[in-house]
Amino acid sequence: MQEHEIHLKIAQDDLLAAKALLKISLSTTAVFHVQQCFEKSLKGYLAFCKQKSMKTHDLEFLVKECCKLDLEFARFIRSARELKPFVTRGRYADDYMEIEEALVAMFLEQAEMLLRFVQKKC
Repeated sequence: MQEHEIHLKIAQDDLLAAKALLKISLSTTAVFHVQQCFEKSLKGYLAFCKQKSMKTHDLEFLVKECCKLDLEFARFIRSARELKPFVTRGRYADDYMEIEEALVAMFLEQAEMLLRFVQKKC
């Protein structure tokens, strides 16, 4: 498997995990997997375009990097900005907060749209 294919496989797995977790009302854990799906989708596209691998969780930065290659990614900048804090929120006691299921569902929809968008590009 090539690097971009691995990123997209992980993104798909995170999307499925988020959907399953949301179904059983584990929204705080689900949103972490939504954030990871978003991140891996963007990194998958960058890897497909032969860009240097980046060790960052900054979704907004990653979307901007993708925009340098394809301006169509600009439509995901708002979601990236809003989802950005959830890489740690709910993962550590000092940054914990409950997240409403409706908000997670909206983010999940955006992550799924991004993953499908990237899969078509690759």
